[in-house]
Amino acid sequence: MKYDAMRSFLRRRAGSWDYGVDFGLLKDIFEGDLRLLFRFPRCFTERRLKHYFHHLGVSIIALLNGARLSEAYDAFRVALQERKGRKSNLRVEVRVRKKKREEYRVIYVPSIVLEGMSFLRLRRDDAVLRLVPASVRMFLRHFYGINPHTLRYAFITELVRRNVGVPIIARITHHSKIEHILTYTSAKQGEEVLKDFIEGVA
Repeated sequence: MKYDAMRSFLRRRAGSWDYGVDFGLLKDIFEGDLRLLFRFPRCFTERRLKHYFHHLGVSIIALLNGARLSEAYDAFRVALQERKGRKSNLRVEVRVRKKKREEYRVIYVPSIVLEGMSFLRLRRDDAVLRLVPASVRMFLRHFYGINPHTLRYAFITELVRRNVGVPIIARITHHSKIEHILTYTSAKQGEEVLKDFIEGVA
């Protein structure tokens, strides 16, 4: 078992989930696969175990914060240095990408990722952690059939579903233009909102 075992545990999903993927479903899948790593660590070499954890950890951070992969990657690195035995969600600040001026945003590193860092005794200088965001992109495509935009889309869609205003969402995700948020909202969502409204007033 090694690489083939990982394929089995991660249960690669067929098809593309570029748009319309449920936030809760993605969260459950990622967290479930992480816990499988914790449960069966001896199925992998230490290097490969850390490698998979790093990719999944960055993916979960990106999903839960609506962050770009590069921002989630930076948050993972900061958490390695600042966690100091912390078990609850860790607040960090990272530089926002795709901005002309220097700008920072808040990202929360979830407890399950901090738990994994402690479980695997990760250090910031671990050679296996010297990946680049592009490798996480390949990981998502290979094992889950999705791309990074899927994670950001699912996050924004979930906030819209919870009636969070578009200006607030733009502030969280640091979209420079509110119009960009509209690319993450589907026509189906608009129809559902209208249907609920009519049923409530008619």
